[in-house]
Amino acid sequence: MFQFDLSKKINGIFYYTNPAHQNFDEDTYLSIREKEGRLYPDRIVKNLPLIASDHPLKREWLIRKKSIDKLLSYFSKLNGKIFLEIGCGNGWLSNRVASNTKNVVAGLDLNQHELIQAARVFGANENLYFVYGNIYENIFPAEIFDVIFFSSSIQYFPNLMEIICRAFYFLKPDGEIHIIDSFFYDGVELQKAAERTSKYFNKLGFPSAANYYFHRSWNELKTFNYKVVNKNNLSFQKILKTFTGINRIIFPWIIIKK
Repeated sequence: MFQFDLSKKINGIFYYTNPAHQNFDEDTYLSIREKEGRLYPDRIVKNLPLIASDHPLKREWLIRKKSIDKLLSYFSKLNGKIFLEIGCGNGWLSNRVASNTKNVVAGLDLNQHELIQAARVFGANENLYFVYGNIYENIFPAEIFDVIFFSSSIQYFPNLMEIICRAFYFLKPDGEIHIIDSFFYDGVELQKAAERTSKYFNKLGFPSAANYYFHRSWNELKTFNYKVVNKNNLSFQKILKTFTGINRIIFPWIIIKK
């Protein structure tokens, strides 16, 4: 099994990329997260996706918990595998996967602030590693991971084909990519979503942030061998919205086979 280089470990994080060589604007990103109420103290991060009933983002976390519970059920059937979460943030999901399955998990991000928090809160988990690294660099050996997953992060990559092919480089021949908690759109829905996002960031006071948020299209997936695990639920929700106007938020759970 791949061994992490202990000489690269600082404050609980394995630095496989030099932060000085990255153009990620962490200060602006954190300012947006703070204004959205998505920078949490350790006591909250430790228990996510469970959160207080009076928390402003309670509904969002209820939705995410439903998708995470299904994901963990799927992952728990795998044993002795190596997982990679791309865009792990404060590490709560990487920790959940490492704690609830018999697998090793690496959480990867370029956000030092939340990675440091992740290492502080979840560092005692022996099956869990947090890595500062740029996925577009050869930071790991080729074909090392059995599963790579994106949770509410695939929308931050400009080109879907490029990031999936890059993930394939690190994925074993029989490996899987899982995408959860991100929307995919058809046709005119894509443009409407982009317009909503632009208005949202304008209202938030960070209009340029819309340039770093990339709405995903179902057409982008056509090149790949993929399936939508909860396709029936998505179809039912579409019918429900058409005939009743009720819009229940259901994220697609997408599995891409290498």
